[in-house]
Amino acid sequence: MVHGFRVAACVALFAISGCATTSSPQASASQPVPPSPTSSSPSPSPQPPGLLGPWTRLARVKAFADFVPTGLVAFHGDLVAVGYQPGDVRSGGGSLRAAIWISSDGRTWSPVTDLPSGRGDQIQAVTAGGPGLVAVGSGAWVSADGHHWRRTLDLRPGQGVVRSGGYLSVLATFGHQLVAVGQTDGPIVLAASFPHWQPAVLTSPDGSAWRELDASRATFLMGDPPTAMVVFGGRLILANNSGIWSSPDGASWTSEATGLNSGLNSVLSQIIVGAPGLVAIGARDLDRSATSCGCHVARPAFLTSPDGTHWAASRAVAEVDNTGAWNAVAVPGGYVAVGQGPTGPGVWTSPDGAVWTPSLDPALNGVGGPSMRHVVQFGAELVAIADYPLSGASQRVDVWIAPLGGT
Repeated sequence: MVHGFRVAACVALFAISGCATTSSPQASASQPVPPSPTSSSPSPSPQPPGLLGPWTRLARVKAFADFVPTGLVAFHGDLVAVGYQPGDVRSGGGSLRAAIWISSDGRTWSPVTDLPSGRGDQIQAVTAGGPGLVAVGSGAWVSADGHHWRRTLDLRPGQGVVRSGGYLSVLATFGHQLVAVGQTDGPIVLAASFPHWQPAVLTSPDGSAWRELDASRATFLMGDPPTAMVVFGGRLILANNSGIWSSPDGASWTSEATGLNSGLNSVLSQIIVGAPGLVAIGARDLDRSATSCGCHVARPAFLTSPDGTHWAASRAVAEVDNTGAWNAVAVPGGYVAVGQGPTGPGVWTSPDGAVWTPSLDPALNGVGGPSMRHVVQFGAELVAIADYPLSGASQRVDVWIAPLGGT
């Protein structure tokens, strides 16, 4: 995370994460505090029948050593994982380097060796668009096949584009345009004067030529980067720590939290389009400062909306403290969310996005720190990437695979 950026993949909240509200060059979650089940939560029931089979943890993928995954996409018969190598934490992020890995089966992975990347680079999001795939972070990259990439934008300090650097953290295809949203430490094109870490909204027809929009009205992004963005109903729907926002054009933004009378009180890590309209997941903060623990804890957050404006909290059974959901995917028969569980990776399933049940799969229990960060459907399987920090800046990444349909 360069210059104050909190990686969207690491939105773990309070007790379950090392992500702070200030900058850090390491985007990994801390080892979770052992949770204590609540007496008021009902016992978990099995996941919806036929939705998902048992998870298998692959042997450690050595190629993934010191890789921080920030995005995962299935593209033309391959899996493409994007992120960065953390480098030396003492460098303040200066030794970050963007990284991309490719797999044809989810089991064997190879790095993209000719990726144009230098010191301080990071990739934070990837989506289909342009010639094939477009990735953004400390710049922008495009690829026709996922194997060979070309850099089209450089936002690092000293590149003549921004005064002190910038990053783009979310990306979506909006009509015939790509829209990327993030922050810069100074204007890209505009001569406006804002506090440091002002909002940045860029558009491109193809991922190669980028144009900055006037984001002066997106003041809610100042110092509070976006964590999720999706296109729905002809609008951009975006989330950050401050709430949920919508825009018809990327320039003007409206707060959207109708129905959440007590406020969002959550960090949303993903919003997906589904049968209810929109399904959002993340982690919510529970203030227990008045109790014996005198602390804040986190639990999974699940929200649904029919229109992006009216939101309702979904129900999750058998909740425990210090857990959170980071990524989700729609599958035949419902939804699967992944994240941090009580004693290992967390998985939740839902037939409709309204009621979520934690997985009882024994393979997920007692394996320690891995937190599933990203999950995609790949053929008849789900493939998930889990990570957790080792000593220093080292990072361990595991791959988990589960068959769809309970087979």
